[in-house]
Amino acid sequence: MTLSKQLIIIISIVFAILFVGTLTVSINNMRTYLTQQLESHAQDTASSLGLSLAPHFKSKDTALMNSMIDAIFDRGYYREVRLVAINGTPIIERKSPVKIENVPAWFIDSISLETPEATSTISSGWRQAARIHVRSHPGYAYLELWRNTVETFNWFLLSFVLAIISFVLILRYILLPLKLVEQQAISITQREFPILKVIPKTRELKRVVIAMNKMSGKVKAMLTKQTDTIERVQKEAYADKLTGLANRRSFDMELEYTVNATNEIEQAALLFVRIKGLLEINNEKGYQEGDAVIKHVADVIKRCLDNFPHAFIARTSGEQFGVILPNVVFDDSNELANEIAYQIPLGNTTQAETDICHIGGAWYSQQSDKIIIPDLLSKADLALRESMNQTPNSSRVLKMDDEDTSQLNYGAQVWAKTLREGIEKQQFRFFQQPIISLSNDKKIHNEVFTKMLSKEGDLVSGMNFIPMAEKMGLMPVLDKNIIESFIQQMKEKSSNESYSLNISPSSFHDKDFVQWLFQKLQSESEVAEQLVLETSEYVVSSNIEHFKKIVSDFHSLGCRFSLDHFGTAFTPFGYLHDLKLDYIKIYGGLVNGVSENKDNRFFIQSLNQIAHGLDIEVIGEFVEKEEDFIVLKELGINAVQGYFIGQVVEY
Repeated sequence: MTLSKQLIIIISIVFAILFVGTLTVSINNMRTYLTQQLESHAQDTASSLGLSLAPHFKSKDTALMNSMIDAIFDRGYYREVRLVAINGTPIIERKSPVKIENVPAWFIDSISLETPEATSTISSGWRQAARIHVRSHPGYAYLELWRNTVETFNWFLLSFVLAIISFVLILRYILLPLKLVEQQAISITQREFPILKVIPKTRELKRVVIAMNKMSGKVKAMLTKQTDTIERVQKEAYADKLTGLANRRSFDMELEYTVNATNEIEQAALLFVRIKGLLEINNEKGYQEGDAVIKHVADVIKRCLDNFPHAFIARTSGEQFGVILPNVVFDDSNELANEIAYQIPLGNTTQAETDICHIGGAWYSQQSDKIIIPDLLSKADLALRESMNQTPNSSRVLKMDDEDTSQLNYGAQVWAKTLREGIEKQQFRFFQQPIISLSNDKKIHNEVFTKMLSKEGDLVSGMNFIPMAEKMGLMPVLDKNIIESFIQQMKEKSSNESYSLNISPSSFHDKDFVQWLFQKLQSESEVAEQLVLETSEYVVSSNIEHFKKIVSDFHSLGCRFSLDHFGTAFTPFGYLHDLKLDYIKIYGGLVNGVSENKDNRFFIQSLNQIAHGLDIEVIGEFVEKEEDFIVLKELGINAVQGYFIGQVVEY
């Protein structure tokens, strides 16, 4: 119950007590007054009538006495008039039944009104001959008492209504800051930290508002400080200070994750970009010139990778950069290497020579023999040495297995035809892997993986056809058909479990797709509440306000939101305060081996604290070992996913 309602009830009770008390006192006083008036009225009548009847009583003119008594009695003000001989013998009696009009019976029954009897003696000479008894009628007294009661009630009622209206208006004005404080408290729970600018004049409310403003500011400052701390730790542990790219430690983790995440990555390329003559530049022109060359090369690599949102870039040594391209076909990796080698000399103003860099790389497919990281590194180094023996700014990418018997390396036209046929015929097969809560070992939802039938009838993993669809600009259409197909299967199976669907960044950046998805889920309200829409951190960092609106709109439909591979980008975590995310999935490269890596353990623990402070649940992905599972449980994250927890099975 609200404070205003409680106060209104209290005021109503006070008014009721005052009304009852006032009415009781008023009725008692009025009753006493009326009783005295009735007694006086009866006594005056008895005295005057006694004097008037005395001569006629002496002459024994009974008819005249009857007439005189009737004349008085018929006026209706009397209940009883009796002429009685001195010995008690009745001579004349007139009685009127008590009939009271316009007064409720319950009122008469509740209030007793005495009608005193007045007496006057009639003398005959010196002898008392008779007595006249008069009792006034109480009807008019009851009527007067009733009118007084009604007027008192009406006055109190009017006063009460006016008082309540005035009180509500005044209370609303006075408690407006309290309402704002309530909204402020709700906003804090929703990860917003407003400061009230209007300070009330009421001392108690003023203190409350000031205290809430301080709390809001301190909570925001605390979370900001915590976020800044983890960002600083992340950059110190995993980032190169000069370029802002990942460092060698982060590169090694990413490479290990890429090679071992066979359920997510079936093919990938590793590129090494080496700056030529950096030591000579530092010695001859100074370290500032050398740093400028390094920054220039880093900028070119990042620019060339704009169309590869899942690519990973690191500075692996003073003069060398490493690039990891997950789920990329060989031709694309080769073209990218050539493009980087072509672009680096352009616009370079710090090095007079045109021979600036060399690029070597290795591409592999999981359909070949088991990939071993040292072999992959050796292959990339071999390609780099070969490129250094070729023309200036040359590139060379080698395959780990020169035989190419899979469908993974279709030509562009074949891929386009395969994708369009798959979209048109919705030749999708769905698989799922459980995400298990660490608090009760229950499934919170399943992540959905998509495969598509090729022209040969083979199942092609999404990690193969999705990059091609991205390259060809087909992702919004592909995502639309995948979602429609999966929702149809959900309805056919009448499943009551929840599922996370991964939406590509390009689809979320497509306004038409977002509008279609909203309308689709709006018409499928029951399904919407079972879905977790999942996308990469890249979507958020590229346009925070756009994604914030998307989250808000789809939350209204009952959907939940998750960020996948969280922690891969060296972007500020401050945007987490503004988003209303439900889950973040920590990048598998940080999770894998967390039992042995103290830096990763500290990073995950800090990130977990920030997320829980924002009511975001944390999921660890790529949990493959029991020791990592135990550490993650000790760190207090909410849920885990990986082959140690559950296999990928067909939906």
